[in-house]
Parts: sequence; structure tokens; C-alpha cells
Amino acid sequence: MRRSLKILAWVVAFAAAAGAGAMVASRSDPFPPGVEDPGARPGPSSDATRSATPSGAEPWSGTIRARTYHDLFVGGRCRTDWVVPISISFDDGGSVDGTGTAMLRGGLRCDFTTAQVQANEISLKVGGHRRGHLLDLSLEPAAFTPTGSSDYGGLVATLPRFPSVRIGQGAVPEHPVEVRVPDGGQGTYVGVYRSDVRGP
Repeated sequence: MRRSLKILAWVVAFAAAAGAGAMVASRSDPFPPGVEDPGARPGPSSDATRSATPSGAEPWSGTIRARTYHDLFVGGRCRTDWVVPISISFDDGGSVDGTGTAMLRGGLRCDFTTAQVQANEISLKVGGHRRGHLLDLSLEPAAFTPTGSSDYGGLVATLPRFPSVRIGQGAVPEHPVEVRVPDGGQGTYVGVYRSDVRGP
């Protein structure tokens, strides 16, 4: 009888110890700080999401229409007409980022015969800065179609003088604005721009 009581006491003691161990294990982290769980799968990073979409970025779209020409001092003129849809956003600091494509309308028209290959599309990188209700845009050519072509009607030459664009609630398409760029003693490039940029 005394031997049976000892065995029962040991069984109860082992059972109590096992229960206490299970309780501690259920409430503890097997991977303390600094130790990576080998079975864990990383979730989406909030930092990566924030960096992909700048704070305050807003989508805007617009259309620029341009009549450009190159007046030569020796006489004659080459003309081009363009439609340029753009898509831009600007962050809280006013920096502009976007793209656009200048699409030729009607071909290159010169007062003389030319064998030059005129681009019919020009991909643009759009940058610049917002100043209240004004956008100071920079439009930089990135690629010409067809490959190996160029622009002989004045668009690319006048883009660095692209005029500021008025935006905001109630803004209407701009009146045409003319810019002129001298051609190093060979003539003058002229661009007449009309822009319409609207918010989301």
C-alpha cells in the first residue's frame, strides 16, 4: 500500500510539472528579439509603399498644342503642328514628375525640298515645379520615332522656353503664347503654345 502511494505521488508531481511547462510555453515567444523566425514570411513593407507613391502626389493630365516653325535668314520656312498629351503629378514640395508624347499633325511643311527625316512622335520627360496656380514645366525629349529622325520644324528648339501654365479651380485653356529662339545666325525658331492642364 505504501509503495502504491509513492507511485501515485510521483505521477501527480509529473503531471503538475508538465501542465506548468505547457502554460509557460504557450505564453512565451520562442524567438526573442534579434532572433528571426525561420518560418515567418515577410508581409508588404509600409516603407516601400510610401516610397513608391510620394506623399501628396496628385495625378493631373493636360494637352499642349503647338504650332512651330523655323525661319531661315536665307529665305524659306519649315512648319510643324503638334498635339502633346501629358500626365504629371507633383509632391507636397511642388516638384513635378511625369511623361508626355508629342504627336505630329500634318507632317513637315517646308518652302523648299528637303530629304531630312522628320520625327512624327517624340517621347518627353516632364519635370518642373509648381508655384501656386502656375506650373513651370520642363519638357525634355527622350526618344524619337522613327529611330534616327529629328525635328526640323522648331518644337525641340523651343521647348526650353516653354511658357508657364496657369492651373487651379476655374482655370481655362491658356491663350496662345509665342516664344522665339535664335538659331545661331542661321535663323529663328518660333513656337506658339496653347496649354490646358487639369487636376483629378
